[in-house]
Amino acid sequence: MDKIVYIESDEEVIGIVDRLRHTIENHIALVVPTGSVLLSSIINLRLLQDEAKDLGKKIAIVSSDPAGRAIAAQVGFVVYESVSGAKDDLESGTFPEAKAHHAHAPKHIQEEEEQEFHRTEHSSFHPKHNIQKDKKRDATFKDLFEHSGEEPEYPEEQSFSSKATQEFKGAYSSLSGIKIKPGKAKLYAGICGALVIAIVLVSLLFPHATIYLNVITAEQDLAIPFAIAADQKEIKTEGSYVLPASWQVQDKEFTSSFTATGKKNVGDHAKGIIVVYNRSGRQHTIPAGSPIVASSTGKTFSAKVGITVPGAFVSDFGELVPGKVSFDVEATEAGEASNLQPGRFTIPAISEISSLVYGVSEETFLGGNDRNATVVTEEDIKQAKDKITDEAQQKISDDLGIKGDTLFVKGLAKIETTAVDANHKVDDEAESFTVTLRAHFSYLTFNRPDFDTIFTQSAPLQLSDQKSVIGDGYREATWEVKGFDPEKKSAELIAKTKVLVGTKIKEDYMRSRLSSLSIKEARVELLKYPDVELDHISFFPPVLVQSIPVNENSIKLKIEYIKK
Repeated sequence: MDKIVYIESDEEVIGIVDRLRHTIENHIALVVPTGSVLLSSIINLRLLQDEAKDLGKKIAIVSSDPAGRAIAAQVGFVVYESVSGAKDDLESGTFPEAKAHHAHAPKHIQEEEEQEFHRTEHSSFHPKHNIQKDKKRDATFKDLFEHSGEEPEYPEEQSFSSKATQEFKGAYSSLSGIKIKPGKAKLYAGICGALVIAIVLVSLLFPHATIYLNVITAEQDLAIPFAIAADQKEIKTEGSYVLPASWQVQDKEFTSSFTATGKKNVGDHAKGIIVVYNRSGRQHTIPAGSPIVASSTGKTFSAKVGITVPGAFVSDFGELVPGKVSFDVEATEAGEASNLQPGRFTIPAISEISSLVYGVSEETFLGGNDRNATVVTEEDIKQAKDKITDEAQQKISDDLGIKGDTLFVKGLAKIETTAVDANHKVDDEAESFTVTLRAHFSYLTFNRPDFDTIFTQSAPLQLSDQKSVIGDGYREATWEVKGFDPEKKSAELIAKTKVLVGTKIKEDYMRSRLSSLSIKEARVELLKYPDVELDHISFFPPVLVQSIPVNENSIKLKIEYIKK
Protein backbone atom coordinates (compact mmCIF):
# COMPACT_ATOMS: atom_id res chain seq x y z
CA MET A 1 0.00 0.00 0.00
CA ASP A 2 1.18 3.56 -0.75
CA LYS A 3 0.42 6.97 0.74
CA ILE A 4 1.02 10.74 0.37
CA VAL A 5 1.84 12.51 3.68
CA TYR A 6 1.81 16.30 4.07
CA ILE A 7 4.15 17.75 6.74
CA GLU A 8 4.29 21.20 8.34
CA SER A 9 7.13 23.66 7.67
CA ASP A 10 8.19 23.62 11.36
CA GLU A 11 7.74 19.87 11.90
CA GLU A 12 10.87 18.28 13.39
CA VAL A 13 12.46 14.99 12.28
CA ILE A 14 11.32 13.24 15.49
CA GLY A 15 7.69 14.04 14.75
CA ILE A 16 7.97 12.93 11.10
CA VAL A 17 9.56 9.60 12.11
CA ASP A 18 6.80 9.05 14.65
CA ARG A 19 4.20 9.56 11.92
CA LEU A 20 6.02 7.08 9.67
CA ARG A 21 6.11 4.57 12.50
CA HIS A 22 2.29 4.72 12.71
CA THR A 23 1.81 4.54 8.92
CA ILE A 24 1.22 1.04 7.53
CA GLU A 25 2.07 1.92 3.90
CA ASN A 26 5.55 0.97 2.62
CA HIS A 27 5.92 3.59 -0.16
CA ILE A 28 5.34 7.11 1.16
CA ALA A 29 5.63 10.48 -0.61
CA LEU A 30 6.39 13.31 1.86
CA VAL A 31 5.05 16.68 0.60
CA VAL A 32 7.46 19.24 2.12
CA PRO A 33 6.73 23.04 1.95
CA THR A 34 9.41 25.53 0.92
CA GLY A 35 11.57 26.72 3.84
CA SER A 36 10.77 23.72 6.04
CA VAL A 37 12.98 22.60 8.90
CA LEU A 38 13.46 19.19 7.26
CA LEU A 39 15.01 20.60 4.07
CA SER A 40 17.18 23.12 5.91
CA SER A 41 19.78 20.55 7.02
CA ILE A 42 21.40 17.58 5.36
CA ILE A 43 21.68 16.00 8.82
CA ASN A 44 17.88 16.08 9.22
CA LEU A 45 17.45 14.33 5.88
CA ARG A 46 20.06 11.68 6.71
CA LEU A 47 18.41 10.97 10.05
CA LEU A 48 15.07 10.60 8.27
CA GLN A 49 16.61 8.29 5.68
CA ASP A 50 18.22 6.06 8.33
CA GLU A 51 15.02 5.81 10.35
CA ALA A 52 12.97 5.07 7.23
CA LYS A 53 15.32 2.20 6.32
CA ASP A 54 15.00 0.79 9.86
CA LEU A 55 11.19 0.91 9.49
CA GLY A 56 11.32 -0.67 6.02
CA LYS A 57 9.82 2.39 4.35
CA LYS A 58 10.62 3.75 0.88
CA ILE A 59 10.47 7.55 1.09
CA ALA A 60 10.22 10.14 -1.70
CA ILE A 61 10.39 13.93 -1.25
CA VAL A 62 7.91 16.22 -3.02
CA SER A 63 8.80 19.94 -2.84
CA SER A 64 8.66 23.09 -4.98
CA ASP A 65 11.91 24.24 -3.34
CA PRO A 66 14.73 23.55 -5.88
CA ALA A 67 17.48 23.88 -3.25
CA GLY A 68 15.62 21.52 -0.93
CA ARG A 69 15.18 18.96 -3.72
CA ALA A 70 18.89 19.18 -4.52
CA ILE A 71 19.82 18.43 -0.89
CA ALA A 72 17.29 15.57 -0.68
CA ALA A 73 18.56 14.06 -3.92
CA GLN A 74 22.14 14.39 -2.64
CA VAL A 75 21.23 12.35 0.44
CA GLY A 76 19.64 9.65 -1.74
CA PHE A 77 15.92 10.41 -1.79
CA VAL A 78 13.78 10.21 -4.90
CA VAL A 79 12.53 13.76 -5.45
CA TYR A 80 9.52 15.22 -7.24
CA GLU A 81 8.56 18.77 -8.07
CA SER A 82 4.81 18.10 -7.90
CA VAL A 83 2.41 15.69 -6.21
CA SER A 84 1.06 14.50 -9.57
CA GLY A 85 4.46 13.08 -10.53
CA ALA A 86 4.70 11.21 -7.24
CA LYS A 87 1.16 9.83 -7.66
CA ASP A 88 2.04 8.33 -11.04
CA ASP A 89 4.92 6.33 -9.55
CA LEU A 90 2.84 5.38 -6.49
CA GLU A 91 0.19 3.93 -8.76
CA SER A 92 2.87 1.93 -10.58
CA GLY A 93 3.83 0.38 -7.26
CA THR A 94 7.32 1.73 -6.62
CA PHE A 95 9.64 4.74 -6.85
CA PRO A 96 12.49 4.91 -9.38
CA GLU A 97 16.06 4.68 -8.12
CA ALA A 98 17.44 8.00 -6.77
CA LYS A 99 20.08 9.76 -8.85
CA ALA A 100 23.04 11.38 -7.09
CA HIS A 101 23.46 15.11 -7.47
CA HIS A 102 26.70 15.53 -5.62
CA ALA A 103 28.39 17.53 -8.34
CA HIS A 104 25.63 20.12 -8.17
CA ALA A 105 25.18 20.23 -4.43
CA PRO A 106 26.24 23.35 -2.48
CA LYS A 107 29.83 23.36 -1.24
CA HIS A 108 28.91 23.16 2.46
CA ILE A 109 26.75 20.08 1.76
CA GLN A 110 29.63 18.38 -0.06
CA GLU A 111 31.98 19.12 2.83
CA GLU A 112 29.51 17.80 5.41
CA GLU A 113 28.94 14.63 3.37
CA GLU A 114 32.68 14.07 3.09
CA GLN A 115 33.02 14.40 6.88
CA GLU A 116 30.18 11.94 7.37
CA PHE A 117 31.88 9.57 4.90
CA HIS A 118 35.08 9.56 6.93
CA ARG A 119 33.12 8.88 10.13
CA THR A 120 31.31 5.99 8.43
CA GLU A 121 34.52 4.64 6.91
CA HIS A 122 36.02 4.12 10.36
CA SER A 123 32.85 2.81 12.02
CA SER A 124 34.13 -0.80 11.89
CA PHE A 125 36.74 0.05 14.54
CA HIS A 126 34.49 -0.84 17.43
CA PRO A 127 36.51 -2.25 20.37
CA LYS A 128 34.39 -5.40 20.62
CA HIS A 129 35.14 -6.36 16.99
CA ASN A 130 38.74 -5.28 16.76
CA ILE A 131 40.02 -7.99 19.11
CA GLN A 132 39.06 -10.68 16.60
CA LYS A 133 40.21 -8.60 13.63
CA ASP A 134 43.59 -7.90 15.27
CA LYS A 135 44.23 -11.66 15.28
CA LYS A 136 43.70 -11.70 11.52
CA ARG A 137 46.11 -8.80 11.26
CA ASP A 138 48.77 -10.66 13.27
CA ALA A 139 48.44 -13.57 10.90
CA THR A 140 48.75 -11.31 7.90
CA PHE A 141 51.99 -9.81 9.18
CA LYS A 142 53.39 -13.28 9.82
CA ASP A 143 52.54 -14.40 6.33
CA LEU A 144 54.13 -11.25 5.00
CA PHE A 145 57.54 -11.88 6.51
CA GLU A 146 57.60 -15.59 5.67
CA HIS A 147 56.17 -15.30 2.16
CA SER A 148 58.62 -15.46 -0.72
CA GLY A 149 56.43 -15.33 -3.80
CA GLU A 150 52.78 -14.56 -4.36
CA GLU A 151 50.80 -11.83 -2.68
CA PRO A 152 48.31 -13.22 -0.14
CA GLU A 153 44.60 -12.86 -0.73
CA TYR A 154 42.79 -10.32 1.41
CA PRO A 155 39.60 -11.29 3.19
CA GLU A 156 36.38 -9.77 1.83
CA GLU A 157 35.57 -7.92 5.11
CA GLN A 158 38.49 -6.01 6.67
CA SER A 159 38.80 -3.91 9.81
CA PHE A 160 40.94 -1.32 7.99
CA SER A 161 39.62 1.45 5.75
CA SER A 162 40.19 1.28 2.00
CA LYS A 163 43.05 3.78 2.36
CA ALA A 164 44.71 1.69 5.06
CA THR A 165 44.30 -1.44 2.93
CA GLN A 166 46.02 0.22 -0.02
CA GLU A 167 48.92 1.29 2.20
CA PHE A 168 49.13 -2.26 3.56
CA LYS A 169 49.26 -3.71 0.04
CA GLY A 170 51.94 -1.19 -0.92
CA ALA A 171 54.01 -2.23 2.08
CA TYR A 172 53.64 -5.86 1.08
CA SER A 173 54.71 -5.17 -2.50
CA SER A 174 57.82 -3.36 -1.34
CA LEU A 175 58.74 -6.21 1.00
CA SER A 176 57.84 -9.12 -1.23
CA GLY A 177 60.84 -11.14 -2.23
CA ILE A 178 62.75 -10.21 0.97
CA LYS A 179 63.81 -13.21 2.97
CA ILE A 180 63.51 -12.69 6.73
CA LYS A 181 64.64 -15.26 9.15
CA PRO A 182 61.80 -17.09 10.94
CA GLY A 183 63.00 -15.94 14.39
CA LYS A 184 62.97 -12.28 13.48
CA ALA A 185 59.65 -12.64 11.67
CA LYS A 186 58.06 -13.97 14.85
CA LEU A 187 59.60 -11.10 16.82
CA TYR A 188 58.23 -8.50 14.41
CA ALA A 189 54.85 -10.16 14.37
CA GLY A 190 54.81 -10.20 18.15
CA ILE A 191 55.69 -6.50 18.37
CA CYS A 192 52.97 -5.58 15.88
CA GLY A 193 50.45 -7.77 17.66
CA ALA A 194 51.34 -6.23 21.03
CA LEU A 195 50.98 -2.76 19.56
CA VAL A 196 47.54 -3.56 18.19
CA ILE A 197 46.46 -5.12 21.49
CA ALA A 198 47.75 -2.05 23.39
CA ILE A 199 45.75 0.30 21.14
CA VAL A 200 42.62 -1.81 21.62
CA LEU A 201 43.11 -1.88 25.41
CA VAL A 202 43.55 1.91 25.49
CA SER A 203 40.35 2.34 23.51
CA LEU A 204 38.53 -0.05 25.85
CA LEU A 205 39.91 1.19 29.16
CA PHE A 206 40.64 4.89 28.57
CA PRO A 207 38.33 6.27 25.85
CA HIS A 208 37.58 9.98 26.02
CA ALA A 209 35.22 12.29 24.15
CA THR A 210 35.09 16.07 24.09
CA ILE A 211 31.69 17.36 23.01
CA TYR A 212 31.62 20.88 21.56
CA LEU A 213 28.23 22.57 22.00
CA ASN A 214 27.00 25.92 20.68
CA VAL A 215 24.43 27.67 22.87
CA ILE A 216 22.40 30.40 21.16
CA THR A 217 22.13 33.59 23.22
CA ALA A 218 19.86 36.64 23.04
CA GLU A 219 19.70 40.08 24.62
CA GLN A 220 17.12 40.72 27.31
CA ASP A 221 16.12 43.84 29.25
CA LEU A 222 15.95 43.70 33.05
CA ALA A 223 14.66 46.44 35.38
CA ILE A 224 16.23 46.56 38.85
CA PRO A 225 14.50 48.86 41.40
CA PHE A 226 16.61 50.17 44.26
CA ALA A 227 17.06 53.16 46.57
CA ILE A 228 20.02 55.21 47.75
CA ALA A 229 20.37 57.30 50.91
CA ALA A 230 23.12 59.27 52.60
CA ASP A 231 21.50 58.32 55.89
CA GLN A 232 19.84 54.94 55.52
CA LYS A 233 17.82 55.50 58.69
CA GLU A 234 15.86 58.19 56.84
CA ILE A 235 14.48 55.83 54.17
CA LYS A 236 11.97 53.06 54.53
CA THR A 237 11.32 50.77 51.55
CA GLU A 238 9.71 47.37 51.28
CA GLY A 239 11.03 44.81 48.83
CA SER A 240 13.72 47.12 47.51
CA TYR A 241 17.47 47.29 47.91
CA VAL A 242 18.93 50.34 49.67
CA LEU A 243 22.46 51.41 48.75
CA PRO A 244 24.64 53.80 50.71
CA ALA A 245 25.08 57.20 49.08
CA SER A 246 27.27 60.28 49.56
CA TRP A 247 25.88 63.83 49.79
CA GLN A 248 28.20 66.32 48.08
CA VAL A 249 28.06 70.15 48.25
CA GLN A 250 29.84 72.62 45.92
CA ASP A 251 29.65 76.30 44.94
CA LYS A 252 29.83 76.81 41.20
CA GLU A 253 30.08 79.79 38.85
CA PHE A 254 29.17 79.59 35.17
CA THR A 255 29.52 82.27 32.48
CA SER A 256 28.10 82.02 28.98
CA SER A 257 27.70 84.34 25.98
CA PHE A 258 24.42 85.00 24.19
CA THR A 259 23.33 86.85 21.04
CA ALA A 260 21.18 90.00 21.30
CA THR A 261 18.08 89.89 19.10
CA GLY A 262 16.48 93.35 19.60
CA LYS A 263 16.34 95.96 16.83
CA LYS A 264 16.21 99.68 17.59
CA ASN A 265 16.60 103.01 15.80
CA VAL A 266 19.51 104.71 17.58
CA GLY A 267 19.75 107.75 15.31
CA ASP A 268 19.49 111.37 16.48
CA HIS A 269 16.31 112.82 18.00
CA ALA A 270 14.48 115.77 16.46
CA LYS A 271 14.40 119.00 18.52
CA GLY A 272 12.36 122.17 18.52
CA ILE A 273 10.61 124.92 20.54
CA ILE A 274 7.04 124.71 21.77
CA VAL A 275 5.00 127.61 23.13
CA VAL A 276 2.44 126.50 25.70
CA TYR A 277 -0.71 128.66 25.92
CA ASN A 278 -2.90 128.73 29.04
CA ARG A 279 -6.37 130.23 28.53
CA SER A 280 -7.61 129.14 31.94
CA GLY A 281 -7.81 131.43 34.90
CA ARG A 282 -5.15 129.64 36.91
CA GLN A 283 -1.56 128.62 36.34
CA HIS A 284 -0.46 125.04 35.43
CA THR A 285 2.84 123.23 36.02
CA ILE A 286 4.27 120.70 33.53
CA PRO A 287 6.97 118.48 35.15
CA ALA A 288 10.23 117.75 33.34
CA GLY A 289 9.96 114.76 31.02
CA SER A 290 6.20 115.00 30.66
CA PRO A 291 5.06 113.83 27.22
CA ILE A 292 3.87 116.35 24.71
CA VAL A 293 2.18 114.79 21.68
CA ALA A 294 2.01 116.22 18.15
CA SER A 295 -1.66 116.34 17.11
CA SER A 296 -0.84 115.68 13.43
CA THR A 297 1.46 112.61 13.71
CA GLY A 298 1.18 111.30 17.27
CA LYS A 299 4.93 111.66 17.77
CA THR A 300 5.91 112.24 21.38
CA PHE A 301 8.27 114.88 22.70
CA SER A 302 9.33 115.79 26.22
CA ALA A 303 10.67 118.86 28.02
CA LYS A 304 14.12 118.69 29.52
CA VAL A 305 13.02 120.89 32.48
CA GLY A 306 9.76 121.48 34.25
CA ILE A 307 7.75 124.64 33.44
CA THR A 308 4.91 126.62 35.02
CA VAL A 309 2.42 128.37 32.73
CA PRO A 310 0.67 131.41 34.25
CA GLY A 311 -3.10 131.75 33.96
CA ALA A 312 -4.88 134.10 31.53
CA PHE A 313 -5.90 137.66 32.41
CA VAL A 314 -8.14 140.43 30.95
CA SER A 315 -6.37 143.41 29.42
CA ASP A 316 -7.28 147.06 29.89
CA PHE A 317 -9.09 146.86 26.59
CA GLY A 318 -11.25 143.99 27.88
CA GLU A 319 -9.50 141.26 25.89
CA LEU A 320 -8.55 137.79 27.33
CA VAL A 321 -4.78 137.49 27.32
CA PRO A 322 -3.62 133.81 27.73
CA GLY A 323 -0.57 132.97 29.77
CA LYS A 324 2.27 131.45 27.77
CA VAL A 325 5.74 129.90 28.15
CA SER A 326 8.26 128.83 25.51
CA PHE A 327 10.61 125.81 26.14
CA ASP A 328 12.82 123.33 24.32
CA VAL A 329 11.55 119.79 23.63
CA GLU A 330 13.12 116.66 22.14
CA ALA A 331 11.54 113.66 20.45
CA THR A 332 11.43 110.56 22.63
CA GLU A 333 12.24 108.35 19.61
CA ALA A 334 15.07 108.81 17.13
CA GLY A 335 14.44 109.17 13.44
CA GLU A 336 13.51 111.47 10.65
CA ALA A 337 9.82 110.90 11.29
CA SER A 338 10.03 113.32 14.24
CA ASN A 339 11.14 116.22 12.06
CA LEU A 340 7.77 118.08 12.11
CA GLN A 341 6.31 121.13 10.46
CA PRO A 342 4.74 123.80 12.72
CA GLY A 343 1.60 122.53 14.39
CA ARG A 344 -0.36 122.03 17.56
CA PHE A 345 0.49 119.76 20.53
CA THR A 346 -1.53 118.29 23.38
CA ILE A 347 -0.31 117.78 26.93
CA PRO A 348 -1.64 114.44 28.36
CA ALA A 349 -0.86 115.57 31.94
CA ILE A 350 -3.66 118.17 31.70
CA SER A 351 -5.77 116.56 29.01
CA GLU A 352 -9.00 117.45 30.83
CA ILE A 353 -8.49 121.10 29.87
CA SER A 354 -6.68 120.45 26.59
CA SER A 355 -8.85 123.05 24.92
CA LEU A 356 -7.56 125.70 27.33
CA VAL A 357 -3.94 124.57 27.79
CA TYR A 358 -2.03 123.44 24.66
CA GLY A 359 1.24 123.84 22.82
CA VAL A 360 2.12 125.31 19.44
CA SER A 361 5.31 125.04 17.41
CA GLU A 362 5.98 128.04 15.26
CA GLU A 363 9.11 126.63 13.57
CA THR A 364 10.02 123.27 11.94
CA PHE A 365 11.50 120.59 14.20
CA LEU A 366 14.88 119.43 12.89
CA GLY A 367 17.80 117.10 13.70
CA GLY A 368 16.12 113.71 13.62
CA ASN A 369 17.77 110.92 11.54
CA ASP A 370 17.59 107.11 11.29
CA ARG A 371 20.27 104.56 12.30
CA ASN A 372 19.16 100.95 13.10
CA ALA A 373 21.17 98.85 15.57
CA THR A 374 21.02 95.55 17.51
CA VAL A 375 20.17 95.95 21.17
CA VAL A 376 19.64 93.72 24.18
CA THR A 377 15.99 93.10 24.97
CA GLU A 378 14.32 92.14 28.21
CA GLU A 379 13.34 88.77 26.65
CA ASP A 380 16.98 88.18 25.64
CA ILE A 381 18.12 88.49 29.24
CA LYS A 382 15.29 86.29 30.58
CA GLN A 383 15.99 83.47 28.08
CA ALA A 384 19.73 83.73 28.72
CA LYS A 385 19.25 83.28 32.46
CA ASP A 386 17.03 80.22 31.94
CA LYS A 387 19.47 78.69 29.48
CA ILE A 388 22.56 79.19 31.61
CA THR A 389 20.74 77.50 34.50
CA ASP A 390 20.09 74.42 32.31
CA GLU A 391 23.66 74.52 30.98
CA ALA A 392 24.99 74.66 34.52
CA GLN A 393 23.04 71.53 35.47
CA GLN A 394 24.21 69.71 32.35
CA LYS A 395 27.81 70.75 32.82
CA ILE A 396 27.75 69.60 36.40
CA SER A 397 26.33 66.26 35.25
CA ASP A 398 29.03 65.95 32.58
CA ASP A 399 31.81 66.95 34.95
CA LEU A 400 30.69 64.40 37.50
CA GLY A 401 29.10 61.59 35.49
CA ILE A 402 30.81 58.26 36.01
CA LYS A 403 34.24 58.62 37.53
CA GLY A 404 35.69 55.22 38.13
CA ASP A 405 33.29 53.44 40.44
CA THR A 406 31.41 56.61 41.46
CA LEU A 407 28.04 57.13 39.77
CA PHE A 408 26.16 60.42 39.49
CA VAL A 409 22.72 60.33 37.92
CA LYS A 410 21.16 63.43 36.42
CA GLY A 411 18.16 64.40 38.48
CA LEU A 412 19.81 63.71 41.83
CA ALA A 413 20.96 67.29 42.35
CA LYS A 414 19.63 70.46 43.93
CA ILE A 415 20.78 73.82 42.53
CA GLU A 416 20.17 77.02 44.48
CA THR A 417 20.94 80.12 42.38
CA THR A 418 22.61 82.85 44.39
CA ALA A 419 23.11 85.43 41.60
CA VAL A 420 22.56 85.88 37.85
CA ASP A 421 24.16 88.98 36.29
CA ALA A 422 24.26 90.26 32.70
CA ASN A 423 26.92 92.67 31.47
CA HIS A 424 24.35 94.74 29.48
CA LYS A 425 21.00 96.29 30.38
CA VAL A 426 17.80 96.28 28.37
CA ASP A 427 18.04 98.45 25.20
CA ASP A 428 21.82 98.60 25.35
CA GLU A 429 23.30 98.55 21.88
CA ALA A 430 25.25 95.29 21.56
CA GLU A 431 25.58 92.29 19.23
CA SER A 432 26.12 89.90 22.16
CA PHE A 433 26.18 89.88 25.92
CA THR A 434 27.29 87.56 28.74
CA VAL A 435 25.46 86.19 31.75
CA THR A 436 27.15 84.87 34.88
CA LEU A 437 25.41 82.43 37.23
CA ARG A 438 26.52 81.65 40.76
CA ALA A 439 24.91 78.63 42.41
CA HIS A 440 25.06 76.40 45.47
CA PHE A 441 25.05 72.81 44.20
CA SER A 442 24.14 69.68 46.28
CA TYR A 443 23.93 66.14 44.90
CA LEU A 444 23.89 62.40 45.65
CA THR A 445 26.42 59.84 44.40
CA PHE A 446 26.68 56.07 44.85
CA ASN A 447 29.17 53.33 43.97
CA ARG A 448 28.94 50.90 41.05
CA PRO A 449 30.22 47.86 43.04
CA ASP A 450 27.28 48.29 45.44
CA PHE A 451 24.85 48.19 42.53
CA ASP A 452 26.68 45.26 40.92
CA THR A 453 26.08 43.28 44.11
CA ILE A 454 22.31 43.78 44.04
CA PHE A 455 22.26 43.08 40.28
CA THR A 456 23.91 39.71 40.88
CA GLN A 457 21.30 38.93 43.53
CA SER A 458 18.19 40.12 41.68
CA ALA A 459 18.91 39.34 38.00
CA PRO A 460 18.43 35.53 38.31
CA LEU A 461 15.04 36.14 39.95
CA GLN A 462 13.81 37.81 36.75
CA LEU A 463 14.89 34.93 34.48
CA SER A 464 13.29 31.56 33.95
CA ASP A 465 14.83 28.47 35.51
CA GLN A 466 16.19 27.44 32.09
CA LYS A 467 18.04 30.72 31.43
CA SER A 468 21.10 32.37 32.95
CA VAL A 469 23.09 35.56 32.42
CA ILE A 470 26.06 35.03 30.12
CA GLY A 471 29.27 36.88 30.96
CA ASP A 472 30.26 39.02 33.91
CA GLY A 473 26.96 40.93 34.22
CA TYR A 474 24.94 43.59 32.44
CA ARG A 475 26.21 44.93 29.13
CA GLU A 476 24.88 48.47 29.70
CA ALA A 477 22.68 50.34 32.17
CA THR A 478 20.54 53.47 32.15
CA TRP A 479 19.08 55.11 35.23
CA GLU A 480 15.56 56.40 35.81
CA VAL A 481 14.91 58.59 38.86
CA LYS A 482 11.53 57.77 40.40
CA GLY A 483 11.88 60.13 43.34
CA PHE A 484 14.40 62.52 44.90
CA ASP A 485 14.17 64.05 48.37
CA PRO A 486 17.01 66.57 48.94
CA GLU A 487 15.87 67.16 52.52
CA LYS A 488 16.28 63.49 53.43
CA LYS A 489 19.22 63.15 51.00
CA SER A 490 17.68 60.02 49.45
CA ALA A 491 16.25 58.85 46.14
CA GLU A 492 14.48 55.93 44.47
CA LEU A 493 15.75 54.68 41.10
CA ILE A 494 15.23 51.98 38.49
CA ALA A 495 18.27 50.59 36.67
CA LYS A 496 17.33 49.47 33.17
CA THR A 497 19.97 46.93 32.20
CA LYS A 498 20.61 44.97 29.03
CA VAL A 499 21.99 41.46 29.55
CA LEU A 500 22.96 38.50 27.39
CA VAL A 501 21.09 35.32 28.35
CA GLY A 502 21.37 31.74 27.20
CA THR A 503 20.06 28.29 28.05
CA LYS A 504 21.43 27.05 31.37
CA ILE A 505 23.49 23.91 30.75
CA LYS A 506 23.58 21.41 33.61
CA GLU A 507 26.75 19.63 32.60
CA ASP A 508 26.29 16.53 34.75
CA TYR A 509 22.80 16.02 33.37
CA MET A 510 23.96 16.63 29.78
CA ARG A 511 26.81 14.15 30.12
CA SER A 512 24.38 11.51 31.41
CA ARG A 513 22.05 12.11 28.45
CA LEU A 514 24.81 11.85 25.86
CA SER A 515 26.88 8.99 27.27
CA SER A 516 27.18 5.88 25.06
CA LEU A 517 25.54 7.62 22.05
CA SER A 518 26.90 7.79 18.52
CA ILE A 519 27.25 11.13 16.73
CA LYS A 520 23.94 10.63 14.95
CA GLU A 521 22.17 9.65 18.17
CA ALA A 522 23.66 12.66 19.97
CA ARG A 523 22.31 15.00 17.29
CA VAL A 524 18.85 13.45 17.66
CA GLU A 525 19.03 13.80 21.45
CA LEU A 526 19.99 17.49 21.22
CA LEU A 527 16.98 18.22 19.02
CA LYS A 528 15.08 18.36 22.32
CA TYR A 529 16.97 21.55 23.19
CA PRO A 530 16.14 24.25 20.59
CA ASP A 531 18.90 26.63 21.72
CA VAL A 532 21.67 24.01 21.89
CA GLU A 533 23.53 22.79 18.81
CA LEU A 534 26.14 20.06 18.49
CA ASP A 535 29.18 21.51 16.74
CA HIS A 536 31.36 18.40 16.70
CA ILE A 537 32.76 15.62 18.91
CA SER A 538 36.46 14.88 19.35
CA PHE A 539 37.23 11.23 20.25
CA PHE A 540 40.33 9.64 21.81
CA PRO A 541 41.71 7.40 20.43
CA PRO A 542 40.51 9.25 17.31
CA VAL A 543 40.06 6.20 15.03
CA LEU A 544 39.13 3.38 17.37
CA VAL A 545 36.49 5.26 19.36
CA GLN A 546 33.41 6.38 17.44
CA SER A 547 30.82 6.66 20.18
CA ILE A 548 30.64 8.68 23.40
CA PRO A 549 32.04 6.71 26.37
CA VAL A 550 29.67 5.18 28.89
CA ASN A 551 31.79 6.53 31.75
CA GLU A 552 30.57 10.11 32.29
CA ASN A 553 33.92 11.07 33.84
CA SER A 554 35.48 10.47 30.41
CA ILE A 555 33.21 13.06 28.78
CA LYS A 556 34.15 16.73 28.57
CA LEU A 557 31.80 19.50 27.48
CA LYS A 558 33.12 22.59 25.69
CA ILE A 559 30.38 25.24 25.52
CA GLU A 560 30.54 28.29 23.28
CA TYR A 561 27.86 30.96 23.52
CA ILE A 562 26.98 32.43 20.14
CA LYS A 563 24.56 35.14 19.06
CA LYS A 564 22.38 34.67 15.99
